[in-house]
Amino acid sequence: MKHQFYFKKVPHLSVLDPLIISWRKTLTAPQDGMWETITNHAVHFEIRHNNETIGYAVVNDQNQLLQLFIEEDWQQLAGNAFEELIKEQQISEALVGTNNPVFHNILQLAQKATAVHTLLFTDVAVVATQSITTPIRLAWQEDLATLVDFYHESTGAPSEWLTHYLSDLIS
Repeated sequence: MKHQFYFKKVPHLSVLDPLIISWRKTLTAPQDGMWETITNHAVHFEIRHNNETIGYAVVNDQNQLLQLFIEEDWQQLAGNAFEELIKEQQISEALVGTNNPVFHNILQLAQKATAVHTLLFTDVAVVATQSITTPIRLAWQEDLATLVDFYHESTGAPSEWLTHYLSDLIS
């Protein structure tokens, strides 16, 4: 049976708040803050089937699928929705965290190749800490250039993107 899906761009992320809350409950570890910023600045689509919202997708300007969530009651249609989304939005590839098993499982249906993009992890080991001799303080806008240089050198992320990202965090 052919299913008809509709992918509607949402004007404001708040439209998806109930779905995002449901999605967060499926994660096995917290979402990385930098990744959250990247997805928040991408295009969000509400996924509709038979006039009902069943999930959402996030696509960046390189046509990479950054997030896909289908409500639990509609999981049997996830593969069909995913295939239609790939065709309609001309998805080139997907980026998924291993903390996101629902999205990860859906991707397995169409996977042609896998490559590690970024390594992130959570660590539940108890670590003894030393006292800090350098004072810790809030960062201010005048610290931005130093922070951008540090992050660029340590992560390799583009300086232009880091400037925007870190400026938002400072604000």
